[in-house]
Order: sequence, then structure tokens, then C-alpha cells
Amino acid sequence: MPELDDDLETIAEELYAVAPEEFVAARTAARDRARAAGHKELAKAVAALPKPTTAAWVCNLLVRRQPEEVDQLLELGELLRQAQVDLSADQLRALGRQRNQVVAALARQARAVAHREGHDVSSAVADQVESTLRAAIADPDAGTALRAGRLTTALSYSGLGPVDLAGAVATPIRSGGAAPAPVRGQEARTGAGAAPGADAAQGRQAEERRREAEERRREGEERSARELAQARRDAEEAAGVARDADAAMAAAEQQVA
Repeated sequence: MPELDDDLETIAEELYAVAPEEFVAARTAARDRARAAGHKELAKAVAALPKPTTAAWVCNLLVRRQPEEVDQLLELGELLRQAQVDLSADQLRALGRQRNQVVAALARQARAVAHREGHDVSSAVADQVESTLRAAIADPDAGTALRAGRLTTALSYSGLGPVDLAGAVATPIRSGGAAPAPVRGQEARTGAGAAPGADAAQGRQAEERRREAEERRREGEERSARELAQARRDAEEAAGVARDADAAMAAAEQQVA
């Protein structure tokens, strides 16, 4: 039923953007709206949508808040998969180090955006986020799942074969589906500044602390973005060198023949 699938996907996109502690209430409200409108099958499907793990929510949030960086990650994954055919063992190890730098940089951004939403990410959750990003680089289907922004659990890649996506995405991923719409940060929804009743001096101090924290956050994001862009350039350069070497070897073999 295409119409049911479309409606469910729209609802899922909204649900998997909310904070974990708000998910159950939001899902119940969406189910009740569908039921009140007479859409019994849709209401049943909405009620069955699983609550995402914290790591999955962080990844979904990252996709909405930093879509360009996620796209760069997936493009790098495609480049690395293509380069594996042509590169030497040393070059592959170098690209592996660059991949690790990219994943670490984007994982830091994920922790930062979660922090701005009022959620500090534990080391265990951060490890699961990194695992998901690595899986997205290794497997194009996992990359598509990440980009959809409807993960229910973290992903992992064993190093061989495809990533197991069974139950990892809330709704089926369709080819050419739109990416989730970016969302505004917690500060945009709740505002910032002094608490009600605080005097002017306290208000100025609170505003100064907020500006300093915002500046540190922005510097961290810019640093991570630079690292991501540099790693992608390095990977492209290494792949180009490998292609040139292959072409030169082929030309030399023809001359000898």
C-alpha cells in the first residue's frame, strides 16, 4: 500500500527527530491521530515503530544537523571502495588511517550536536556511533540507512560481507528517497540567557558563558570539518596516484611487447 507507506515514512521522519525521552509520547500521539482519522492500519504501524537506542538517535540527529558532513563521509566511503581495487597495501593502510581520522572527526561532531540538545554522550554510546559511521563507509546500503535518519539501533561492520540491517531502520528505505529535513538546535527552541528573575549582572555573566561555549563548539565543528575535507582530498590524491601508476605500467608493458 504505497499511500500507507508514504504516511508512515512521514510520521517516522518526525518521530526519529525527537529526543529519546519524548519518543514514546510522540509515538502515542501520532498513533492516536491516525486512529482518530480512521486510519487503523496506519495507527497499528505507527504503534509498532521501535524506540531508537541512544546511539541511533545521535546518528539520526547528526544526519539532520550536519547533512553535508555526512554526505562527505559517504562519498569518501565510495571513493575508498573503488580505490581498494587499485591501491597497494601501503596505500590502503594510509587510506585506512585517513578513514579513522574522518570517523573520529564526525563522531566528535555527533557528540557536540547531542550536547547542544541537552544530552551528554557516554563513551559506550560514542563507540556505537563510531561503529555506525564505519559501517556506513564500508557498505553503501548501510550508508543509505544512516542517511535516511531513521535508525533504530547502531550499526556494525565485521569486515566481511554486507552490514546486517535487519531491524536497524524504522521503515523500508526506498531508492531515491529524500533525506530528512534539518532540525534546529535546542538553543533555537528554548532560547538562551539569564533565568527569569536574575539580575542584570547575572544575566550578562550567563550570556558571556553561553557565547564562550558557542565559540568553542563552533571551533570544534570547524576543526572537524577541516579534518574531514582534508582526509577526503588525501584519499582522492592517493586514488589518482594509483591510477597513474597503473596507466604507466600498462604503457610500459605495451612498449616491451
